[in-house]
Amino acid sequence: MRKFLMLITVLFFVFFIYSCTGSGEISISFEENGGTEVEDITVSTSSTSISFPEPTREGYTFDGWYLDDALTQPFTIASLLTNTTLTLYARWTSVASTITITFEPNGGSAVAAISGVAGSSVTAPTNPTKTGFTFDGWYSDIALTTAYTFTTMPESNITLYAKWTEDIVPTKTISFETNGGSAVTAITEEVGSVVTAPTAPTRMGYSFDGWYSDVALTTSYTFSTMPSDDFTLYAKWTINNYTITFNSNDGSAVANITAAYLTAVTAPTAPTKLGHTFGGWYSDVALTTSYTFSTMPAENITLYAKWTANQYTITFNSNDGSAVASLVAAYLSTVSAPTAPTRMGYTFDGWYSDVALTTAYTFLTMPANDFTLYAKWTPTQYTIVFNENGGTAVTDITQAYLTAVTAPTA
Repeated sequence: MRKFLMLITVLFFVFFIYSCTGSGEISISFEENGGTEVEDITVSTSSTSISFPEPTREGYTFDGWYLDDALTQPFTIASLLTNTTLTLYARWTSVASTITITFEPNGGSAVAAISGVAGSSVTAPTNPTKTGFTFDGWYSDIALTTAYTFTTMPESNITLYAKWTEDIVPTKTISFETNGGSAVTAITEEVGSVVTAPTAPTRMGYSFDGWYSDVALTTSYTFSTMPSDDFTLYAKWTINNYTITFNSNDGSAVANITAAYLTAVTAPTAPTKLGHTFGGWYSDVALTTSYTFSTMPAENITLYAKWTANQYTITFNSNDGSAVASLVAAYLSTVSAPTAPTRMGYTFDGWYSDVALTTAYTFLTMPANDFTLYAKWTPTQYTIVFNENGGTAVTDITQAYLTAVTAPTA
């Protein structure tokens, strides 16, 4: 009804202006003061109808438009007589309802919301806390530019934002003396902040045994929080034991050598191998790099024996036969029988490994020793044939070479 009466009044007034001044326009803008937004209007003096908008606001009743933002001068028809532009301000009357102030602690401890009736007295809650920061009050905007003062409950729900100032905490440094190990970067942190041990340093031939707070390495250090003074920690080391393993490559076994890093190490007693001469220890399987014993290295290693096959000689005793040259060859190399010797009146019957000629020798490979072989001979049978030249027959005589022969019956 109020809106209808205002519309009739405005129409009457517009016709009055038109009749007095002729055609024209009046621009009217609206300040909703928290209500729903309404569009500005332009009133034509020639218009036959006009409607003023009426905004809404949750928890409030619209009480009309006012000429000033202090809401002391209600809008009247007369105000249109003296203005071609006009701004009107909405006035509201609160409807008794519960209003809530919500708190955004911005990383601080939670703060419970406050609820109450608009206009009722309200006090600030207990300040939130935040590690490393000091609370600097509540603000009504996210950008924290407008501080909020607690007096009475506002007319609508609001959110307040905590402002914090970071505490200035001094920093201290822990330096590390690695005592011959790899470098460790110093730790600089705020006093009281959590500090963990750095990655352990390394040192050739040693095991890291922790950090100590004194040069004499008597007091072990436990990392927890940054102390209030700069200080230096010292690395403690234990020398490592390493083992040299020996691969004798089919030679006699050689015991491993275990000793601390950099202690003097001498070569073990050389191994032995049938038919071979020991050629030293080598650090690679291919036997290309000779190893020199000095001090224990900083790692476990295996050394490999090098061997040279020995040369052996077979000497031939031809037992009055023709001379046979000695045969020289490496151990286990293939050996063949030499060309058979000759002996007048005898047939060669092979080589024997003993003077008594009881054990025949078979040539295969060179054994691991010098030795002599002996020729065995069988006397050759020869025949004396008699040509009787017309006389009576005489039996032939067949005998071994050099056996005694007597004349047959004449």
